[in-house]
Amino acid sequence: MVTQVETKRHPPKTFRSIRGYPLVGNLPDFSKDGPGLSERLAREDDVCGLHFGPFSGILFNKLEHVQSILVEHAYDFDKGLAIHHVFRPVIPTDCATRYNL
Repeated sequence: MVTQVETKRHPPKTFRSIRGYPLVGNLPDFSKDGPGLSERLAREDDVCGLHFGPFSGILFNKLEHVQSILVEHAYDFDKGLAIHHVFRPVIPTDCATRYNL
């Protein structure tokens, strides 16, 4: 005997991405004014997307989200090699040394 079980499917959650330049995305904005770009992203929404060249990124603006991603579910998220190779030149030296980046 086969029993069919209905499950509720939630629609996929979407988030907005801020516009960037073709090919390089938001990298020029980040290089010119990183804090200004962060403020712009924070004004958009709690979760916002951006692009650094071919790499996509998602910024989480709520402390609860950051805590969940970095602490509670750290191994569930792939941060990728881009953090270590591409962004090393823009990470302040003291932070890179402290966190072995």
